[in-house]
Amino acid sequence: MILNPDRKGLGLSIAVIGAGAVAPYHVKPQLELGSTVMIYDKNQTQTDKLVNRYRSEFSGFISSISDPHEAIERSDLVMVLTPDHLHTSYAADALAKRKAVFAEKPFTTSLAEARKLADLSKEQKCLTFVGHWATRLHPIFADVKRIVESGRIGSLQNVDTSYEHNMRPVKEQNETYKRQNPVYGGGVHALDLGFWIANSRPLAPEILTAEGSQLEDHPEDSTYPEHYSFNVAYDSYRSRSSVTGRVGIDYFIPQKIHGISLVVTGTDGEIRAHNKFGGYLLAEENKPEFIFHPASESYLPADRFAQIMNNNIVRYPPLHDPIPNFSEVIPIMEALHAMDRMANPSRR
Repeated sequence: MILNPDRKGLGLSIAVIGAGAVAPYHVKPQLELGSTVMIYDKNQTQTDKLVNRYRSEFSGFISSISDPHEAIERSDLVMVLTPDHLHTSYAADALAKRKAVFAEKPFTTSLAEARKLADLSKEQKCLTFVGHWATRLHPIFADVKRIVESGRIGSLQNVDTSYEHNMRPVKEQNETYKRQNPVYGGGVHALDLGFWIANSRPLAPEILTAEGSQLEDHPEDSTYPEHYSFNVAYDSYRSRSSVTGRVGIDYFIPQKIHGISLVVTGTDGEIRAHNKFGGYLLAEENKPEFIFHPASESYLPADRFAQIMNNNIVRYPPLHDPIPNFSEVIPIMEALHAMDRMANPSRR
């Protein structure tokens, strides 16, 4: 892995590929760490909008660039924030140049591409990060994990997770997102959270059953169903038998609150949580109590993730935790692949 010799502190030279809705969450924390950020997007208007948003506050540290390959060549870290199906080409180009890579989740939209990038990362001795930060660094979900690991709700039995987000307006405004696969794009959030909470070994969760349904009022609206439900089994470190669970995906259904929900059941209690509810419900001995988490409303997981990622890059060899490395990412991709094939037989 090649680093800029003029780098100072945790600041890096960063190529950001893709200036869409998620980009500000990553760009500002990097600027605050002293990184120099180059922005590339095929849509120049979108690039200019992002650069202008931070130009006055971080003058000299953010700029646009018209050639993504030049940006990659000049960088320490390449952040791939494009639509999902474009991740592989940019990530492969960066790894071939021995650059550290961050790709938003899902890592890729096919298992074969994920394995190819994992092999290339290992061959080039490059650090590669995947964007599972929003759930693993969220203070509510981190609290739930600590409670589960403490044994407070007894032996873990079941972990249900669900991703709820209405992507229809995005899809209608942007042609690119019509190619977005809900199982990969939405399912990765819920599946990874269940995988992490269950303390699963680095083996793909077993996908037991799958079902999908189309909304009656929009039968022609998408290649993909609007709702999915998968029964899964996690191979947990802390349980003598597999932990069961359900992974739900509501991808195009209007929601009052978008986000990720979690229900964890143990032999001695249950926890219900949502990343937008400001806390979680803990029930022990059938006595429910809402635990308010004041930090959850102001905490920005992307800030902490930027610190973890840059610290790993600067102080190689790394400690990824709680960010997944390839020993976790590939099993998750294997499970997504199985989920997609079960729910959509035409793509087998």
